[in-house]
Amino acid sequence: MYLASRLDRLRPLLRRPVYKRVGLHEHPGLAGVSEAATRLLRAIPGLEYVDLAQPQVGYMCNMLQPLPAFKRDVHRGILEAAAAAKVDALAGVYHACHRELCSHETDWPFEVVNFLELIGESMGIRREDTFKRLKKMQDADAILAEVMDLVEQHGLALEEVRAVIEKDLLGEQPLPLRSARVDRDAASAPG
Repeated sequence: MYLASRLDRLRPLLRRPVYKRVGLHEHPGLAGVSEAATRLLRAIPGLEYVDLAQPQVGYMCNMLQPLPAFKRDVHRGILEAAAAAKVDALAGVYHACHRELCSHETDWPFEVVNFLELIGESMGIRREDTFKRLKKMQDADAILAEVMDLVEQHGLALEEVRAVIEKDLLGEQPLPLRSARVDRDAASAPG
């Protein structure tokens, strides 16, 4: 809401067109946040905002933990709506939602981003989403190998790091990836 309230000062910095169709993953959360994010997205040159007309429930995705089946349905619904709308990007506002949805990028024909990444892109600022890159690996050993220099640099216990990767990085996947279901089904097929 802070940025949206200063859109007149921000707009001159949005110099680079971002030629993408973008849908927003919304929650009612804090009053006015979704509206502010939508206003900011609409201010980005070249960006086409697509209303995905999804029900808005909960403060953010992690507040739906007590309702796991409902949460999976919400995630499936937003992913299907984004695909049906042929968006290039599904943008989220809340980091908790992004953590749960970003790895679905491997299974769907659009990228999953935080809406601030699109603002940054229009300003000429780009930074890799390391969390998403690691989560998309879906392999604890590969992730551990990727971060081993940090593990050693900070003197972290290898098994504790592995536990965090398995529980907090890979375990935070309320809706299983479609590719994981296909792999699991193929492995259990007779033959």
